[in-house]
Amino acid sequence: MGESVASERSLADELRAGPLQPDWAFSIAEQIGHELSAAHSAGRIHGNLSCHCVLLQSTSRKVHARIIGFGSESPTSDNFSQLGPELRSGQAATIATDIYGFGQILAGLAAAVPEPQIAERWREVIERCLD
Repeated sequence: MGESVASERSLADELRAGPLQPDWAFSIAEQIGHELSAAHSAGRIHGNLSCHCVLLQSTSRKVHARIIGFGSESPTSDNFSQLGPELRSGQAATIATDIYGFGQILAGLAAAVPEPQIAERWREVIERCLD
């Protein structure tokens, strides 16, 4: 018998709620990275990846991150500057667009961890995603 979901919220809500534990932030980043990699391997592009498109499902044992909104008709963002460069210039979304969105998510997670060394350890990965 499977566990029932105790709660569901977006990563954006979680980031607004306050500081995050380093292990928790790393686990969420890792789950998003694995799901995004699997989608790209299957030929799927999200096109609008942001912390608003990551649902966190809590059970009594753990939190599971799930990306929603693959292939949405029109990319939107609360902040135009968070859209991938391709989208800001009117081009179609690509895998690079998703990697850029993942970098934005990583930056948000790193900023929400109250230990500066976490942001420093993630800095190179974040910069490569946003480059």
